Parts: sequence; C-alpha cells; structure tokens
Amino acid sequence: MKKFFAVLATLLVVTAAVLFIWHFTDHFNEDFKTFYIVYDGESIMGSEAEVKVEEDTEETFKVKYPFETKKRDYTVAITPNPEVDLEYTVGTAIKRWSGEKGVESLFEIQKSESSFTLKTLFSADNTIEEILSMLYPDEEINLLSDPPDPEVPLYILTVTSYNEAIKYSIQIRVTPHQLTGLELSQDRIYF
Repeated sequence: MKKFFAVLATLLVVTAAVLFIWHFTDHFNEDFKTFYIVYDGESIMGSEAEVKVEEDTEETFKVKYPFETKKRDYTVAITPNPEVDLEYTVGTAIKRWSGEKGVESLFEIQKSESSFTLKTLFSADNTIEEILSMLYPDEEINLLSDPPDPEVPLYILTVTSYNEAIKYSIQIRVTPHQLTGLELSQDRIYF
C-alpha cells in the first residue's frame, strides 16, 4: 500500500511539473516565460497575438512577472501594423502606413506598476482617411492605394519586459461598442 501511494505521489508531482512548464511555455510553443500579459482573462505568452478592443472603452492589460519578488518595469508602444500595405499623400509628401509615426496619439494609455489601460480615441467606424486626418488635421490626405483589408488589424501593441528580453507584439482590432443590455419600462409599452 505504501508503494502505491509513493507511485501516486510521484505521478502527481511529475504531472504538476509538466502542467507548470506547459503553462509558462504557451503550450510548449515558446521558451519558458518569466513575463507575460493577461487580457480579458486570457494569458498572452506567444510572441504574436491578436486582441479585440472595444472603441471608447478602457481595456485593462495586466503585466505579470510570476517569479520576481520586486516590482519590475515594462514598456508599452503602439505602432502601425507593417502588414498593412497602404500608400497615401499628406499634402505633397508620399507616405506609407508602415512608416507612420504618431499612431500612439490615437490611443490613451495609462500605465501603472502591474497593469495598463488602453482606450481608443476614435471610432471603429472611422475610415482610414478619417484616421489619417486625425493624425494630420490641417493637411489634405489622398489614398494612392486601395483601402486596407478590414481583416488585417491596423495597429500593433508592443509590450516589452524591463530588460527587453521578452517582447510581445499584439495586433489590435478595434470593434464597435457592444450593447450589453436594454431596459424597458412597462408603463411606456403600448400594444
């Protein structure tokens, strides 16, 4: 009987160790992670990911250093998605979306020790021309190529660990605000 419990205890320890490593390696797809992001209850441990954020809503991203006892810093940046092949003019200058500076100004980022919030300052319904006009309010904008594929997110959220050893590039897809409920007053319903 003692031997049975010893084997059972050994199997439980080995299983726990495998599950521990499985979790911190993004299901054995990445190196062991000592820094990761949690968004909407889901751990982001892969080097590339995609998230949906609602327009005009503060979205919270938690920053985790599971094996550190002291607080560590991190950096957050938003850049254009280089997969979006868009060419346009601003005044007389020809520009490309992938080289666009200042797209971070389209978002509000509030950073704290263990999390940051992200909020869009534009609508999910804005066209690319309207977004470019927000970046260049006093300039004439003309697209030289077709508008980008709506299935490809326009923005990349990059979160980097304090020592720059781990970097997450998260594609951001902005979605319309979702209606979460409807309340009807009985005294106002007529048949």
